[in-house]
Amino acid sequence: MRDRVLRGRVSEEELERWRSLASAAGMPLSGLVRNSMDRVRPWSAEDRRERAMLLRQLAGIGNNLNQIARRVNTAARAGGRVAVLAELSVIADRLKDIRGR
Repeated sequence: MRDRVLRGRVSEEELERWRSLASAAGMPLSGLVRNSMDRVRPWSAEDRRERAMLLRQLAGIGNNLNQIARRVNTAARAGGRVAVLAELSVIADRLKDIRGR
């Protein structure tokens, strides 16, 4: 039984947008808010730490890609593509490590 009232402040634009969404879904605004909140999963401290770690790893991969792009340009002029392929292999291995987590 729903006998509790939850109040909060929203902007006029938010309220109108939410009312439009609720109307389009054929439900009252309170139902839209309840359904939406039931799908929210707050991030834990562990989630934030893991995301930060993944972002650092992705930044490292981006740095590697930039280095490879520079070397590809140099290698293309010099005809040495073997070193470039070796670096791409290292990146592929790092991506496999990240996917395994």
